[in-house]
Amino acid sequence: MLTTRMVSVGELKPLDLRPIVDLRVAALKASIEQRGYDPACPLIVQRNGAGYVVVNGCHRLRAIRELGLGEVPVVEYPAEEDPVRLALRTQENDESVQAWDFLDKAFLVKNLYSELGTQEKVAERLGWERSNVSRYLEIAQLTEDCVTVIRNSVTNGGEKSVTTECDDRHRKNLDDLWKPTWFRHICSLPTDELKLTVVKKIAQNPSGWKEKDVAAECARLKKRYELSAKLNEILGGQEGCEDDLAELLAAVDKGLYDSQLEKAVERAEAVLKARRRTDLELMADFGYEPQVFTMWKFNGRDERFGAEHPGNIPAGIVFNVLYYWTEQGDLVVDPMAGGGVTVDVCKAMKRRCLAWDVSPVRDDIEKRNALDPWPIEPESVSLVFIDPPYWKQKRGDYKGKSNLADMELGEFYAAMEKVFRHAFAALRSGGHLAVIVGPTQENGAVYDHALEFAAMLARVGFAYVNRIIVPYTTQQVSGFDVAQARKSRFLLKLHRDLLVYRKKGAA
Repeated sequence: MLTTRMVSVGELKPLDLRPIVDLRVAALKASIEQRGYDPACPLIVQRNGAGYVVVNGCHRLRAIRELGLGEVPVVEYPAEEDPVRLALRTQENDESVQAWDFLDKAFLVKNLYSELGTQEKVAERLGWERSNVSRYLEIAQLTEDCVTVIRNSVTNGGEKSVTTECDDRHRKNLDDLWKPTWFRHICSLPTDELKLTVVKKIAQNPSGWKEKDVAAECARLKKRYELSAKLNEILGGQEGCEDDLAELLAAVDKGLYDSQLEKAVERAEAVLKARRRTDLELMADFGYEPQVFTMWKFNGRDERFGAEHPGNIPAGIVFNVLYYWTEQGDLVVDPMAGGGVTVDVCKAMKRRCLAWDVSPVRDDIEKRNALDPWPIEPESVSLVFIDPPYWKQKRGDYKGKSNLADMELGEFYAAMEKVFRHAFAALRSGGHLAVIVGPTQENGAVYDHALEFAAMLARVGFAYVNRIIVPYTTQQVSGFDVAQARKSRFLLKLHRDLLVYRKKGAA
């Protein structure tokens, strides 16, 4: 039969299965100082070498140590009994033991999970259902702010503290006010801030809540959060829409759109439509306008767009590609960004842009080889714009091991087909690919890469949209080349081809 006996405090070591709460320790110290230590409240211990480990009563052990007491009553249980199950069993069956609340159990489960590695092993150790373990693991993920609010809620409204001495048989406990099942709703909220908001609201009067009330409040806050995210998606970063967005978000926070969420979205879209500048206006800001024929006469570098780089593309080409085949807010990918002309034009035209290059010259261009798999969600891109190094042109001007300009012809075509396949995977249904390439002339032979590109684009699964001629100026051809052409009787190519294709699946 188990009996109570006195043991020296120096022989005791806390097992600390649950966290020590300072408020509990302070309340216990105050009670002991006022009334002395109640012998009806022994510590639950097990033999551990020459001393004992305290399985239940670690708060009281901390209190008596801080008070400098020399001995304390204990009840010793067999050392071979699992201390975890012993701790839970004694707190459930013995009124003299400070009860474990659901937060204590949650942190016990968290520690066991860290030790054992799976929920199944934790459930086996505790003798619980796995679903119970999952619920307490979720509770253990609450922030310290949430835990503090929950613990303090027991003393709100003049209630006696959960940390009262153990001889107060009818004290209030967390489990008297809060129900662990509530937290399946609270913990499902998408942010810690929302969880804290709900916890604070319940903590004002926990006894006035039922699970259906908690579920309804969490659902309401989740809808408001999702609506706010949608409004930010529509109006966030849009020039001139800051005040309207702030007003809408404040109204959502007050619950004014709880019963008509679609009205807030309609309002945001109406604001955007009224405030948004058209693509024609954006282009006009920089002196550009849409080209209405399939010959685009843009030559030379526009210094306002992109850093100086071999083969800089004229900004007017990018402006027109964006105008005809994208909308504001669309995602554009340039996997061979060079000096970043596409990046800068996308900003001017209010498009999002991801830009890569094997040798980036700017911080907003990521170092990446376009031949490698693309780190992007499939079917998320509206336009892929490619201006590759042209085969055998500007040889040696580009850095990097995967320099397309210096490859053998077959290798160059194989590399480009791989890039086209990556682009196909990234594009949404109906999205467009635009690739610009000029022919190569060597020793009187003409390599018309546009024809080869067209064939491989068809193989990949793209549908033809248009072919635009982008001429060079005669100043870009040396006098030597002109003399050689006359002598050898061949025509010089003075244009690039801009090929536009669509990913099949939509008109």
